[in-house]
Amino acid sequence: MLALVRDGRNDPPVTLQEVPEPQPKEGEALVQVRASTVNRGELALLASRADGWRPGQDVAGVVATPAADGNGPPAGTRVIGLAEAAAWSQRVAVPVERLAVIDDAVPFESAATLGLAGLTALRSLREIGPLLGRSVLVLGASGGLGHFVVQLAALAGANVSTLVRTDATGAGSRLADLGVRQLIAGEEPETAAFEVVVDVVGGASLERAIRAVRPGGTIMLLGATDPQPARITLLDFIGHEGARILTFFSYAGDDAAIGPDLDTLAQLVAQGRLHPTISIAVDWKDVGRLLDAMREGKLAGKTVLTVTSP
Repeated sequence: MLALVRDGRNDPPVTLQEVPEPQPKEGEALVQVRASTVNRGELALLASRADGWRPGQDVAGVVATPAADGNGPPAGTRVIGLAEAAAWSQRVAVPVERLAVIDDAVPFESAATLGLAGLTALRSLREIGPLLGRSVLVLGASGGLGHFVVQLAALAGANVSTLVRTDATGAGSRLADLGVRQLIAGEEPETAAFEVVVDVVGGASLERAIRAVRPGGTIMLLGATDPQPARITLLDFIGHEGARILTFFSYAGDDAAIGPDLDTLAQLVAQGRLHPTISIAVDWKDVGRLLDAMREGKLAGKTVLTVTSP
């Protein structure tokens, strides 16, 4: 079986190698992978992990061998899932509670984007509480995670706003199509104007989030892509008294709910209510081109690897 493996002798530090076939444990199904994604966390881990590490968590494919205990979908079922690792492979073992069935009309490339990014958006918004009629500012809305946050917040009934520095690339129009009601030109939103601020960027962007949140409001911090650290003191909350900062980490959620949450996302896509945005999709043999594009930081949407046979 072929898989992409961390190899520091190369640039980028990942190569296609022959590896042993997965041996599913009890309660795991073997999935023939058709597509996966590259998340920014994996991009960072490729620079720090030891050789031999196998990246990838998002899975879209077909059940090759169902779980031996009879649970989960049968062989031949189209599924999405969230693996612990090693999803950049021809086959991967995934616990059945981390799988969901996908409609035949949903392409594998679109389905693959729903794992880490879709779950993070869904679960973090759920932590905030009801959003119906509430004002929500999304910082970092133009990326893959940001697109999901915008859409799911809008579907929950929120009045969604975001910042747009320039619309030369049509980013504003795209965000409006996804559910943004107010496009704010420039880099600074109105002070103390929003009940909820979702910060997908982190770093210095968190300072902007504090300035934007109303007293008693909520900031949900999801990102850490800004290399400039936030400089925050208690005094920054004058005029924003009682505001709280929440954080969400994908690995800290309830494993038992992953399958049902993936099913929710998959159904929304099948119904045409949730629209994954793919910036670039490449054959996994061209993973270097995809990683280079991500390092440039100019992609709007998710990055997808299509997994093919030699």
